[in-house]
Amino acid sequence: MTRHIWWREEPRRAPMLPWQAYALWLLTFLALLAMCLWSGSHACAHDVWLNGEKVPDWIKQACCGQAEAHVLGADEYSIDPDGFRVVGIDKPFPINQVLPSQDGKVWAFYPSGVGQNAVIHCVFYSGSI
Repeated sequence: MTRHIWWREEPRRAPMLPWQAYALWLLTFLALLAMCLWSGSHACAHDVWLNGEKVPDWIKQACCGQAEAHVLGADEYSIDPDGFRVVGIDKPFPINQVLPSQDGKVWAFYPSGVGQNAVIHCVFYSGSI
């Protein structure tokens, strides 16, 4: 038996078997669960450091992630006419791109383990240059 639609005849479908309905439901559930887990972990990754402390908003807005964050002591950097220099990195960071630190610390963001060829992404400085 067919149902008539004004422009064509539609064949009758066989009813969905119980295992097919369960498989469709399970696939939908797993897809939604995966999306929720991914989006939840993705959002949290930039909100807290590994030690559980909250990442300050000014860092999240202006720069990079925890793996590249380095709080520098007075003996770990210098400022000269070429720019802001981090000990062990050859290329200086331009003075005109240094941002003010809001917590009084000197921060430099660059990848760890690269050595002298590392590129400094940004710097927060607590004094006047």
